[in-house]
Amino acid sequence: RVRWNPFLCVQVPVARAHLFSFLLATASHASANVCSISQSAASGQAGTRVTIRGTNLFGTLGTQITQVLLAGVPAFIEESSPSLVIAVASRGSGSGDIVLTSDSGAMARKENAWTYLTNGEIRSVSPQSGVGGTLVTIFGDGLLGGATNMSNVTLAGVLASIVYFNNTVVVVRAGYSPNAMTGDIQLRSSTNA
Repeated sequence: RVRWNPFLCVQVPVARAHLFSFLLATASHASANVCSISQSAASGQAGTRVTIRGTNLFGTLGTQITQVLLAGVPAFIEESSPSLVIAVASRGSGSGDIVLTSDSGAMARKENAWTYLTNGEIRSVSPQSGVGGTLVTIFGDGLLGGATNMSNVTLAGVLASIVYFNNTVVVVRAGYSPNAMTGDIQLRSSTNA
């Protein structure tokens, strides 16, 4: 996390999320079932929003998904229905299966379907202070979090205009605010990272 102040700046590492959609075969009863995924192994990092689609994901008697594991790491479940599960990845490392478990005990699994990426990191910001209209260059690694586009950037909670971006450099024009503020720099990619 990097802090932005129109007059002063303090730096700390930042993490971003990633959005991925998966199509899973369904759990048709309360026993374990193997899932299929519409693409090869997916990847993400802490905060990645994962959308899993299928039918009868709860199994025959289930009413909700009670656990999502991404490479063995529990993910936070935002939403679950018999055909859709939205989960947010926790901090983890390595690769492994995607596993859904419902309250009926039904399990859906796709082997070797998830890989954790190294979290992106902002290394420096120039300038470290400014006013509305100031061009700000953000340097780092993995700034797109695996995505191909940057969707928005905020400096101390104020939306900035994106001028240029790639995985190591993002250039923005600071937005205007009636008050001097100090706060985080937040990057959000096109995949909701």
